[in-house]
Formats: sequence, structure tokens, C-alpha cells
Amino acid sequence: MCGVVDSCGLWRRWTLRLNALKKNSYNASFWRMLRRWRVSSAALRTPCFTRLTAELPHLRALSLCDITVPCGTDVCSGLTHLTRLYLTRCTLHMELHHLLQLLPSRLTHLYMCECGLTNLDSAALVRLRALTQLRYFAFHGHSNLSSVHKILAQLPELRYLSLCVAPTFSTLPCPSPLSLPLVSPHPLLSLELLSLDSSSDVPLDLMKNLSSLRSLTVMFKAPVRPHPSVRVQFGQSEEQRLLYLLEVLVAWLKDLSSLASSSLSALLLENGPPLQSFLQFIPSSVTRLSLHALSVRSEDLHTLSTHLPQLQHLQLLPLRPLDLDSVSLLLELFPHLHLLCLHLPGVPLVQLDMKELQDLRRCPPSRLLSRVQQLRQVQTQEAHQESDGAERELLSCGCLHLLPTTVSTWAETGLKERLK
Repeated sequence: MCGVVDSCGLWRRWTLRLNALKKNSYNASFWRMLRRWRVSSAALRTPCFTRLTAELPHLRALSLCDITVPCGTDVCSGLTHLTRLYLTRCTLHMELHHLLQLLPSRLTHLYMCECGLTNLDSAALVRLRALTQLRYFAFHGHSNLSSVHKILAQLPELRYLSLCVAPTFSTLPCPSPLSLPLVSPHPLLSLELLSLDSSSDVPLDLMKNLSSLRSLTVMFKAPVRPHPSVRVQFGQSEEQRLLYLLEVLVAWLKDLSSLASSSLSALLLENGPPLQSFLQFIPSSVTRLSLHALSVRSEDLHTLSTHLPQLQHLQLLPLRPLDLDSVSLLLELFPHLHLLCLHLPGVPLVQLDMKELQDLRRCPPSRLLSRVQQLRQVQTQEAHQESDGAERELLSCGCLHLLPTTVSTWAETGLKERLK
């Protein structure tokens, strides 16, 4: 039995989580056991880097969360095999370009979220160029969208990019073309843009030459609703905001549709304009669609089924929950669905797989709601029994919300968090 437990293959994709590394917290036998198991990833919540690197020098992935990193500290020192670094809610007493200067060029994954870092400026972009093997990059500080193509030009091996967009205008700007567009197609597979709003400097031709893009996530910032006493003023500003975001979104979708080798298969939109205003511009290659916090009418479902007849995964979380008639219509219009995630009146978020969808199609309309409630109850019980220590569960950022089963495996936690 000990031989089975000590098999390194059993722990291959598991992550060690250490909440404290105080003196004598763990003895020599504990560290020998971890080395025998060949633990390759660790999540740390205490800044005791020296002890960790001395005991587990062969770590390939390191996650630092809710800790303070002293100025000039090289968190990768001693970890000669480290290729993945995750920094979440860390206090870093250094500028971004200083941090990037300390990182080894062999890094393939770099995530920085809520670390109080400033904009991804020109000095940081110069340092980023040294990370020649970087394939996954998430920077959830403040970024300008005009820097996207600069990042891609610096990192030819990049496949997954996630940025939090910084507001740059106090009044509504006009979308403008990029000053430095990509000269040739880039092999980027997944792009995620967070907190985009009408005060962001948004280039209309951002999607040009992204012919390899398979997954696009655009999360618009939710509008700030003022006091009811200024309802008329809000109505005017909200209409202006939606028109601006619609112009941007339509331009991007048109560019992706016009690419000869377009392969976009997953699209997630949040807090955007009404579905009817841009539905016809969604690339027909999309098979996974997620719509959060935007207006969806029952008539839109008919148009959507005609435009995307091969849709397999659908996450539909509109501003108002769907009624039972709309759910019945969904089941009829999308016979090829493998996954459906939606809200119902009085029912929390529910995710239905292919087998459960077939069960609902056989269910009489009068029993549809009760059957969905039963399925939701079973899912809740199963969720409490699950225990998964896989690397992506601990070494993922909660900001990421890409659709499941896309080309991205580093963002799966985002959807799971939304389904809780």
C-alpha cells in the first residue's frame, strides 16, 4: 500500500498548499516525503521562500497569494526548474519593470492579479521581451488596449493573454485605429479583456491579424447606476455608453468573421449591449457562447439558432432570468447542445449536460421547473462531495471566466466559481 501512495504518478497534477512555514512546522521526514512524491507545484501564503526553495528546488509551478514581497526579493531564486509563477493579491514593493527583470527567461506562465502594480508601461514592455518562452500571460492591473499588439510583437510564442483595461478618459471618447497594428498574423489562441468600458481607449482594429484566435472574452464594466432622482440623466448616459460599446464590439466581430482562416469557437460577453444589436455579426464558427448580464429577448433565440445552428455550449445569464417558455424553446431550437447553463425564476444557477438536457426534452412542460430544481439539488450535493487538488484549482486566477472545454485549461476555475 505504501508503494502505491508513494508513487509519483499519483501526485503528478496535485499542488502542495502551505499556509505557514514557521520554525519546526514541518520536519525532515515531511520534506523527504514530498521530494519522493516529486511534488512539482506549490501554493504559498507566507513569504518563507528560502525554506521552500531549499527543500523543494525542483518546483515547476509556484503560487504566492496574500503575502508581502520585500523590495528586490527574487521569488524565483533557487528554483532552477520553475516555469509557472502566479501572484495573487500580493504586496510588491517594486515597480513592474523591476519585477520582470528578476524573472527567469524560461517562464512559460505568468499571472499577476490584484498586486497593486501600475500600468504596463514602455519600461515593462521592454523587460517583457526577455521572457521569450512565455505562452500564458495574465496582467490584471491596468493596461491600455493599444499595448495588446505591442505585447504580441514582443512575445511571438504567446498563446493566452488576459488583461484588465484601464480607463483613460473622463468623457466618452471616439474609438480609434491602432497606431502600431500587427504586420503579420499572430498565433494567439485566447484573448480576455476585463473591465472594458466607455472611458477606455479602445482601438477598433484590435482583432486584425488575429486569425488563430479560438477564444475571445470581453467583460464590459457594469454601469454605475446613480440615485433614482436622476433617472432621466442615467437613461441618456446609459444609451450613449451602449452605443459606444456596440460600435467597438461590432467592429471586432466583423474583423474576426472576415479573416479567411478564422477559427473562433468560444465567445463570452458580459455587461454588453443587447444581443439583438450584434447577433448577426457573431462569427458562424462559434460553438461555445456565453452571454452574461445583457438583454436577451425570446425572439433573439430564434435568430441565434439560425445563425449558430451547431452551437454546443450555451451559457445564458441575461439581465432578467428566462421564463419556462423560453427554456422549452431553447431545448427545441438547439438540439446539438452539450452544455446549457442558465438562470430560472426561483432557481439558482443551473448547469445541464447532454444527458440532463435529453431528460428535460422528454419532460412535460408542466413538470419542467420541478425537474430542473431536482437536477440542481443533485448537482449541489455532488459539488459538496467533490475534492480536486489538480494544479489548475489552486494555480488559477478568480478573474478568469473563459468557457469550459475551450483551448484554455488555465481559466477553467472561473466558470466553476460562477456556478457555485
